[in-house]
Amino acid sequence: MGFLVGVANAFTTSFQNSFFKKLPGVSSFVLNWYRFAVALPILALLVSVFSEWRAPGAPLFWGILLGVSLPVELAQSYFYVASFQRSPQSIIGPLFTLSVLFLVPLSYVVNGEIPSPLGFLGIISVILGPFFLGWQSGGLRFSTALRSVWHEPGTWRMLASAFFAALAVTFSKFSYRYVPPLVFAFYITAALFVVISVYLLLRRQSLRPAAKFETLGMSASYGFGQALHYVGLSLLLAAYYISVKRLSVIFDVIFGRFMHREEHFGKRMIGAVLMVAGVVLVAFG
Repeated sequence: MGFLVGVANAFTTSFQNSFFKKLPGVSSFVLNWYRFAVALPILALLVSVFSEWRAPGAPLFWGILLGVSLPVELAQSYFYVASFQRSPQSIIGPLFTLSVLFLVPLSYVVNGEIPSPLGFLGIISVILGPFFLGWQSGGLRFSTALRSVWHEPGTWRMLASAFFAALAVTFSKFSYRYVPPLVFAFYITAALFVVISVYLLLRRQSLRPAAKFETLGMSASYGFGQALHYVGLSLLLAAYYISVKRLSVIFDVIFGRFMHREEHFGKRMIGAVLMVAGVVLVAFG
């Protein structure tokens, strides 16, 4: 059951990403405002059903939440949305798995964790993936393929998102000493929603959706994805579930081909499969 939930979660994540492509002119902050507005009541319901409400009095927890996790998550969510708005989904989606490369040194510095030989093999597989993502035609030239990926305007934004995602995971683990993961998710989402609301209010940014169907589809996909994520974590070990959820990069290539008519489907699928395999090896290694 947990595997099926993970696959469904991967699908909703990629489905959401496809809507970002259809909203290129909308502010990333506005799109994130909608995402978090939908996620809040869903998370509140999940906390009530699967966890317990708790407000820790430890100043350290609130310092980490508001002083560290909040700006990190804010940056991660902004760059994540902006990257899909600017480049092909079949390239940008798989690049998010590069967060593993940032997570390994962070885990070593913070927690003293070192990957096993299997984990290092996974890292190599993740590194090889972008070569196939950028392989377009002609010979197999490593430098040319990577240059093709790097020249995409969304690439550096996704790399930034992957880096901040790795930071977010590292600091979230520390916060779990004080509250359950679901409660932390609610607090950080509420903080993100408030900060983005204030920002948009000060800028007098209109929240009227430019494309109602696309905005609704994006918000619904994110909301369902949040629900599936935490339900899935209750059914499988975290490492197993996250590995299944990373199938989203496969769906990103599929959606890129059939929803946005993106080219080089076969080559990008090879790259996505390599990167998913690398994430699995790191998780189980």
